[in-house]
Amino acid sequence: MRDAPALTLIEQLSRLGAKVKAYDPIVSQSGIRDALSNVIVETDAERLADGCDALVLVTDWAQFRELDYTKMAKLMTNAVMVDARNFCDRTAIEAAGFKYVGMGR
Repeated sequence: MRDAPALTLIEQLSRLGAKVKAYDPIVSQSGIRDALSNVIVETDAERLADGCDALVLVTDWAQFRELDYTKMAKLMTNAVMVDARNFCDRTAIEAAGFKYVGMGR
């Protein structure tokens, strides 16, 4: 986790004034919360989405395919998904209610 690209992204977004929430099924259960003092670390993906303007997916872990993206989109202020790994199926994510942005596409 020390050199994870997500940490750089969090740092940059925070510096630009964004309020950052994070969800990681492993990190949220460990002591990393202290290292992310400027970030709300959620233990549930739906709580993460609640009130957010955008989701930025920076992993390709299989458990992220199983999330209820339709429910998450409904909880968001602006349902935008930035898929930094081109992990998700664009058609499915758009059908769930998101504006989809795939990095490098």
